[in-house]
Amino acid sequence: MSDNCDIFFYIKSIDCNQRFIKGVLDVLLKAGCVYEPGDYFKSGYWSDKKGDWFWERPLSEAIHTISIDGGGAINLWHGKMCFTLGIRPKPTNDEKLGIISLTFNRVYLRDIPDWNQKAETNIEIILKLGRKLYEYLSPIYGFGEYGIGWREIPSEDEILSGNIRHLCWANFFSRVFVQKIGREKLLSAPAWKIEELGDGGILLVLAPNPMNINEVDKKKKEVETHLGIK
Repeated sequence: MSDNCDIFFYIKSIDCNQRFIKGVLDVLLKAGCVYEPGDYFKSGYWSDKKGDWFWERPLSEAIHTISIDGGGAINLWHGKMCFTLGIRPKPTNDEKLGIISLTFNRVYLRDIPDWNQKAETNIEIILKLGRKLYEYLSPIYGFGEYGIGWREIPSEDEILSGNIRHLCWANFFSRVFVQKIGREKLLSAPAWKIEELGDGGILLVLAPNPMNINEVDKKKKEVETHLGIK
């Protein structure tokens, strides 16, 4: 069972080169993220081929190693919230699409008075970073969900066919999906948050907190019925 909230963006295959990695990182750094937040917070990276985390290494090393190894992850911070940027833009094995992901531990989805941390604020940041990456990547489709691994998520075949059968807590519909489902239908859905995106896409968020499973599932049924995707 996953204790994380993940945002996944599915993209057409792109070489995992330094230019692409730097571009993704620049989007997050300009949005307020940092790689080296302080003396007692660690940043580091994971290499898919080496299969291990390397802590307190230069960001330039992370970019170089991940580009050589064809994928990996980088540990970043936004304030006191730590998260992992997953970088796998070129499909492997049986996969058909590349994936760029953001992973946040469930602890950030709860109020923590000792940290002066509000779940509502953190969720706003998570969605903001998702919107920034969506704008940069122009993905085929994107979603955010708590508990990937035991929650239903759209399959690659659904995404490639344009026939999404499973909504998630947050849904980044590209312009292609908006045209297929219908802009007015999406904008009038009974969801917590609906935003039009710059490229003609739409962000649809079912409920305020992805950890409130009962509320998310109730809204999921309502919105799926409204959109006629079941």
